[in-house]
Amino acid sequence: MPDLVSAPARLRFRLMGTWHPVLLNDLSSRDLIKNFVRDVVGRRDEDAAVRDRLRRQFEEIIVQAVEARAEAMFVVTEVGGAPMFATLTVRPVDDVRLSPAIGEAPAEIIRVLSESFEALEREGIDTARVIDMDASQALRLHRIREEEYEEQGQTFTSRALSADYWYTVPGTKELVLVNFITPMGDIAHVMLAFFDAIVRASYFEAVPSAQGEIGAPTPT
Repeated sequence: MPDLVSAPARLRFRLMGTWHPVLLNDLSSRDLIKNFVRDVVGRRDEDAAVRDRLRRQFEEIIVQAVEARAEAMFVVTEVGGAPMFATLTVRPVDDVRLSPAIGEAPAEIIRVLSESFEALEREGIDTARVIDMDASQALRLHRIREEEYEEQGQTFTSRALSADYWYTVPGTKELVLVNFITPMGDIAHVMLAFFDAIVRASYFEAVPSAQGEIGAPTPT
């Protein structure tokens, strides 16, 4: 059950399928990418272009995660016996400031956040949806990006789906950003339902301090 720490609570996931941690800023990530692509696509010569494209996409996602100072990252290889490629990245949020006047109620924080994104015309705001959890809410924004590529003399279009979930942290005005990316954008509705299910199953767990008190931050 992967988790990350966001003081004063730990965000935990119940992940469906087979997930692997990505060691950001570690040389072993190159081996993980190589082995992952080989296992998913296979070794056939005719699939070389597919392997190259998937490897490049994976490397770009890792670079973005490192630049965003991601705290944790995982990649899924299969769900229910079916091969799948998607990444889950957890990032700190330090570029959004909420007024003390709005309180700590999740619904109010999400309302203010949504209004702010609308005013800024943030990409994906037209897709906004609120996901409810026991003590938290998450604002989901998604977008699909198209990219043309050539394979065996023909031009194709790939569609990558990226979904951001802006979590409220219980008892605070803090936010945690969880991002999912998959090249399976042609079935975006299916993948979004899968991502939503993971978010709904996630939860925050209070972190005790060394003195036994609840709420002290724990180092990542």
